[in-house]
Amino acid sequence: MIPFDLPSVEPPSFPDRVFDVRDFGAVSDGATVNTQAFRRAIEACNDQGGGIVLISAGTWVTGPIHLRSNVNLAEALAANQRYEQALQRYYLIRRGFPENHPYRAVIRERIDELERLRR
Repeated sequence: MIPFDLPSVEPPSFPDRVFDVRDFGAVSDGATVNTQAFRRAIEACNDQGGGIVLISAGTWVTGPIHLRSNVNLAEALAANQRYEQALQRYYLIRRGFPENHPYRAVIRERIDELERLRR
């Protein structure tokens, strides 16, 4: 038994608009890096008030993905995302648990953006 009242949580809801990453230039060939196409689909979805960004079946290579408000990133059951191995796009940050996984990757662009906002 919890000794205090918990507020009810409303599940998120998204508009019925669908933004297929293929319409933004993404190719599911397992070799093409689709980071910019994913970014364009997410930005278009957010700019139009939200909806679903659809990643259909296939093998998609991408770099960092930045989600925005009111965007539901939905993968088809047979969708497979592989993240590109360009380590210069990520920072490695030392964590507090070195015995397990002492580092974690953080998206370089996101940290640069946060640092600009702090100034």
